[in-house]
This record gives sequence, C-alpha cells and structure tokens, in this order.
Amino acid sequence: MASWNPAFWRVLGDVAVAFAFGQMLFLGWTLITNLLRFFTEPSLAFPVFLTIPGITVRVQSLPYFLASVSVCVFIHELSHGILCAAEGVPVRNSALVFAVIFLGGAIEPDEEELKRREAHVKMRIYAIGSLTNLIAGLLTLLIVTSLGENFPNPLLSLFEWFNFLSINLAIGNMLPVYPLDGYGVVSNFFDKFGKKGAILMRMASFGFLILMFSNVAMSFAKFGLTSL
Repeated sequence: MASWNPAFWRVLGDVAVAFAFGQMLFLGWTLITNLLRFFTEPSLAFPVFLTIPGITVRVQSLPYFLASVSVCVFIHELSHGILCAAEGVPVRNSALVFAVIFLGGAIEPDEEELKRREAHVKMRIYAIGSLTNLIAGLLTLLIVTSLGENFPNPLLSLFEWFNFLSINLAIGNMLPVYPLDGYGVVSNFFDKFGKKGAILMRMASFGFLILMFSNVAMSFAKFGLTSL
C-alpha cells in the first residue's frame, strides 16, 4: 500500500501532525472548560471516564465494543506501518491479526533506524494513526446521520460504537503522555529546544494527566460509575 504513492502518505503524515496539535489543543480546552463547569455550572458538565469492559462498558454492549475496538486498532496500527514503509523505516514485527483478535497488536518499527530519522519523519509516523481513526469516525458519523434510520438496531449500534471509539481514540491518543502517540509527536517537537524542551515536555505530560484524572474524579463524584 505504501508503494502505491509514497509522496501521498508523506503529505498525509504532515496533515496528521497538524491535526495532532489541533487535537491536543481541543482536548486541553475541553478538559479545562469541563472541569470548571463542575464547580461553576454543574448541570453543563459532562462525564469523562475510561472505557473498561464489564465496568464502564455493559455486558450487553461488549459484542459491539469488542468488534469496534478491534477494527479501530487495526486501522490505527496499519496506518503506522504504511507510513513507516513510505518513509523507508523497516518494520521489525507486525501483529495486526493479533490486534483484531485480542484488541492489542502493534506495528513495531526498527527503533534504532527510527531514532536516526529526522524529527518531522518521526512525528508523521506517530501522528498518522490518530488521523486515520478520526477520518474513520467522521465517515461513520456521516453514514449514521444520513442512513442510520434505515439500519437494523444491531447494525446501528455497531456503527455508533465504532464512531464513538474511533473519535475518542483519535483524540485521547494525542495526550502527550507516554506511551501514547501524542507523547511521540510532542517529544520530537521539543527535542530541538534541548534541556528546556525536556522540561516543557514533562510539564505538558504532567498538566494533561492532572486535567484528565481531575475530570474523571469529578465525573465519578457527580455521576457515579457511568456505563454504556
């Protein structure tokens, strides 16, 4: 797939990097404003929670969740692999089938070769997965809003879960926190600033972690254990 048009994938990688910073800004602003609402306008605050099968994902929703998250992971990891190939970075190991069956899976690039590449190349590779998830989620949203009323309920539920997980994975994965891809994007951006960049990276990671878990804690206090 990468050999069809490597230049196209590189341009898409540049778009992914731009979107990555946009997604981080959107996520940061959303978490800050939502946290403030818990204290100023609680009725307008929305719950922020982790999707945990059997806990925040109801048992009856598990088939839709498992099928959707498998495809999300497959698309995400496949796009990493394609861009690695387009950039000439060897892929040491691929477990895409494992991703579909066990929800894990990964594309493992040659770390030594990846370290030697320019910062913008590494940023493309890290960012592309979230962009493809975002595109998949928005396309699914378009299908659901235009044709969803004609779908049988099980198919509609599957599409809705895929839309929900695709967009949340795309945005959540851009948290600048290790080992998420957002960390890879931001750390390579800050590398050029030397020691100051390392300090800024730690501040960004710590700040986003505080925002995320503060929202989760306030959500639990207000809404209890939210499940879908």
